[in-house]
Amino acid sequence: MPLWLFLLLAFGGIMVMGIIVDWVMKRRKRKLHMDAKQSNEHAEQMLNDTRENHNDNNFFL
Repeated sequence: MPLWLFLLLAFGGIMVMGIIVDWVMKRRKRKLHMDAKQSNEHAEQMLNDTRENHNDNNFFL
């Protein structure tokens, strides 16, 4: 199988899955987005966790 055909099928599959998820969520009238305050708190928590994990891992010792 040529590489371009594999990539086309992979990206096409991802696009189809996104369309299906979007259609189901619209049908259920749900949203996947968090409000701004929750999004900021989540991002800050992820940054703090990343900093702590980075400081705990000493790769060059």
